[in-house]
Amino acid sequence: MRPRDILDHFKLRRYLENPGAYWEARRSREPGLEVELRLRPREPRRAHSLFLRRVTHDAHRFHRIYLMDVYRVGDLGRDTADCIIEIGANAGIFTTRAAPHARVVHCFEPVPSNARLLKRNLSQDAFKHVHFHQAAVTGGEKSMRIYLSDNPGGHSGVAQVGEDYVEVEGVPLEAFLRDTPIPQCDLMKIDCEGGEYPILYSLSPESLGRIKRIHMEYHAVPPPESGAEGGYSWDIDGLKRFLEEHGFRVDDQPSRRKPGEGMLFADKA
Repeated sequence: MRPRDILDHFKLRRYLENPGAYWEARRSREPGLEVELRLRPREPRRAHSLFLRRVTHDAHRFHRIYLMDVYRVGDLGRDTADCIIEIGANAGIFTTRAAPHARVVHCFEPVPSNARLLKRNLSQDAFKHVHFHQAAVTGGEKSMRIYLSDNPGGHSGVAQVGEDYVEVEGVPLEAFLRDTPIPQCDLMKIDCEGGEYPILYSLSPESLGRIKRIHMEYHAVPPPESGAEGGYSWDIDGLKRFLEEHGFRVDDQPSRRKPGEGMLFADKA
């Protein structure tokens, strides 16, 4: 075991009653039944499990979200957020990590294979305040074609990452924020493989004013043939300019391995 793995093992014990299951999910090369991680309860009688798929990026995603806290959930105090919105929930790893910090969580995942596992992970008493929407968040469309990747976290509605696709329901974010009775979104997490550009650029100043933090991944995808939306390019420069012009303080962390991609943290200045 590498020194880094030993450190990770001690971190895992903070979250898991059975840290060995994480290593099983991470190292398994045999597809099959999900691996059950038993998370340590944050409240009495509210223990819950998190199921990960073998031979996928689920274990890697768990490492990034729980051990590395790449979305900076730790910036929130416990039970201090009125609402968290997650765009691109996948199997629910971020959802389970963030749920104890909010009174209400809305999570969106359109792809059926991800949604089945997500619903299983949320079907526990600890997540009664989480509202799951099996739909793609969009910049305005009521339906969308999602291209399927071999990586369950790589499906995309703006880049053709594979030949297969599914037609899914679309929920325009502007309409959702307008029609949902929440006074403020304390944290919006986004990981939607390029969909972040049309989604964010579609928002009105009024809707952006109800969002306190946006913590997200940004991706390198082909821009629309019609050009940049509203004068904002489909890249980190366009995102930063858009968000800063609407009152956010932006910190970006470019990926060392993937040019044009990285993490972005936008907090109200």
